[in-house]
Amino acid sequence: MVQFLKSEFTLERAASKVLWTILFAILTRALFWLLNVSLAYKELWYWLIVPAIYLAAIIAFTGLARGGGPQIAGEIEWISIDEIPPSMGFPPGSLIVLIVLIRNIGEATSLEGWSLSLQTDEQPRLETIPFPCPETMCYPQLNNMTLVAADSLHNKLAHKILEKGERVRGLLLFDAVGVPPKNLGKPGQVFILSVQDYQERRWSINFKWKTQQDTGPRMFSGMTISVGTPPPPGTIIAAPPPAPTTPP
Repeated sequence: MVQFLKSEFTLERAASKVLWTILFAILTRALFWLLNVSLAYKELWYWLIVPAIYLAAIIAFTGLARGGGPQIAGEIEWISIDEIPPSMGFPPGSLIVLIVLIRNIGEATSLEGWSLSLQTDEQPRLETIPFPCPETMCYPQLNNMTLVAADSLHNKLAHKILEKGERVRGLLLFDAVGVPPKNLGKPGQVFILSVQDYQERRWSINFKWKTQQDTGPRMFSGMTISVGTPPPPGTIIAAPPPAPTTPP
């Protein structure tokens, strides 16, 4: 319900609904005046009850007019930012790994076309590019936390319809080409993850980096994550985070 209200009451939609509510309430009051219908001491109740009825009716009507439609909500549960491992053969930059929970609270649809942008001090909007998920990737600094390609959201949703009420959790990787990790993951930076469906309807999930970000090893339901065991042969090893600079 909360996610529905968030999607329904964006600034533009909320302003439109409020304006229509006020207009209908004023027109109805004018009709009462023309018909010489007296409200006596019920004027206050009129302006409390009638606009509320109109607002509920407008929300219901617009929902029916759209045919319900898919409503995608989600949460970025975990972020890791490291250097691109040289062994992968890509240009230098930052590898951004996300663990994302996606929910469809509307009609069934398919999802594709993931993108990630960031708001940083250096650039108001830094665009990244999708990165292929390796078969296995290990984080030695996180007690050998190992991620696998089978958990990629691309793999989980590539040939799947996301049904109403269904939840899917998975990995997404992005490459910030030419941007060192030290420039990312700063308090206040905003990560904007976007996805669209086959009809090019688009949804966004925002994540604001906190002062103390939880990057410790965790287990996620519905994913194949191992912690504390040595990675198998051929595993991509993520670069360790840069050492903090010592003040002079």
